[in-house]
Amino acid sequence: MFESMVSASILKVVATIGGQVNVPAGIGTVTCSWKDDVDVVHTHHVEQVHYFPGSPVNIIGITALGKQFNDEETTGIDTKWKKSRFY
Repeated sequence: MFESMVSASILKVVATIGGQVNVPAGIGTVTCSWKDDVDVVHTHHVEQVHYFPGSPVNIIGITALGKQFNDEETTGIDTKWKKSRFY
């Protein structure tokens, strides 16, 4: 999944919803691909991704992703009980 990765600085920390501070094992670039509503595949290289090997879930920072897309107004995600919609 990671194209490249470097060691993370101990100064790079992420706070979770419970207030726990986590230090990533690395920071790198990930290639993500998805199909849109008309089955067209889109691929994007997401930079500065924090790697947490012990995390039970994959987390994507929507604000950081919007910044990489240079899209302040429309990049987002709506999460419901059984599904999420990324736009």
